[in-house]
Amino acid sequence: MTDVDLTGVSDPLRAFHAYWDSLPKTNLIPKLSDFLDRMPPELAPYTAIVDVRGPQDTKIRFFGTQIVERAAFDPTWMTVAQLYPEALRPKVHALIWETVTRPVGYVSHRTIVGRSGFVNVHPSLGLPIDVPTAGVRGVVNYSLSLATGSHLVEDRAYLVQEMAVDRWIDVGAGIPG
Repeated sequence: MTDVDLTGVSDPLRAFHAYWDSLPKTNLIPKLSDFLDRMPPELAPYTAIVDVRGPQDTKIRFFGTQIVERAAFDPTWMTVAQLYPEALRPKVHALIWETVTRPVGYVSHRTIVGRSGFVNVHPSLGLPIDVPTAGVRGVVNYSLSLATGSHLVEDRAYLVQEMAVDRWIDVGAGIPG
């Protein structure tokens, strides 16, 4: 297990990191199959898995039921380009690419504002994962919702309005400077 400072990070995000960190690793990261086979049931509804094929080529492989409920739709197999406004795409692609190539983890938050005016902030923790498909890398992400409600279906066109990295998590390869 790595010694990581998670000061100020919520207990569910800490539990997600502890689970990821408890898995056997090759080249600092666990295999997707181990992650899925052993995942505690209380983590799955808040977990997303992203396939990364290149610096700007990503797709959502899995979106947990609680995240789907809060978003009011299921973005499985959608891309970053479909989920983020054009101005945020380079930042999100760079974050995901850094995560899989260094490898490194991150604590971040997304602010989502719907047309209805509903604002939802999602603190999250992303960590690299070894995907068995040739040419594909992965990120597992645990995302909470600070709002007490869910977006309306018509809010879908207005997804993430802000994405901020709060801190990097060293998984053994160092953190970006």
